[in-house]
Amino acid sequence: MVAPAAAHVSGQIFGASGENIILYSQPRPVETVTKEEGWTVQTILDEAVPKMAPKFFDLNRGPLPGNNQQQPAAAKPAS
Repeated sequence: MVAPAAAHVSGQIFGASGENIILYSQPRPVETVTKEEGWTVQTILDEAVPKMAPKFFDLNRGPLPGNNQQQPAAAKPAS
């Protein structure tokens, strides 16, 4: 507990980005892959990732709230 006033806050996932405080939803398992003999980097790449890939969460998203920085304009070729 950070402070007695936050005693009712438990099990939450927070993030911080600049002036933003973010409350994340609770993660839930969506797929489990078991390998009795254990995993190696190669078997994870060959077996687990392809099986789980269809359930990956799409991370395409717009700019974060409060991010007002503009991208620099592309340089124009000399004429």
